Amino acid sequence: MFPYSWEPGETHFGGPGVEVADETLVHAGTVYHGQGLQPGGSFVVRRETTDGRPQWVFRTDRKATALDADAATVYVGYEDGEVVALDLGDGTSPSARSPPYRPLSPSKPQAGS
Repeated sequence: MFPYSWEPGETHFGGPGVEVADETLVHAGTVYHGQGLQPGGSFVVRRETTDGRPQWVFRTDRKATALDADAATVYVGYEDGEVVALDLGDGTSPSARSPPYRPLSPSKPQAGS
């Protein structure tokens, strides 16, 4: 298809990806610097499948562990459960949200209940 890294001189490591309805590719990855993950060293990118040209790049400090998309939004999941929604058209993030958490054990019954 095309080289994984679109930036000359950068080495990119792969992550999750998804093909969207218009047959472009959205994928995540990290930039290898030989010194571990650096600030802004992870990314989500939307690329043309014909030549690999990026339509947009979203830089972040954390590795994405999951990706999904619908007709308008790319959903980026992280290890801590946070999900960031990116606009499919331009890669901007209108919001970040965390899933609701529930207690793992039932609460103790109160006396007299």
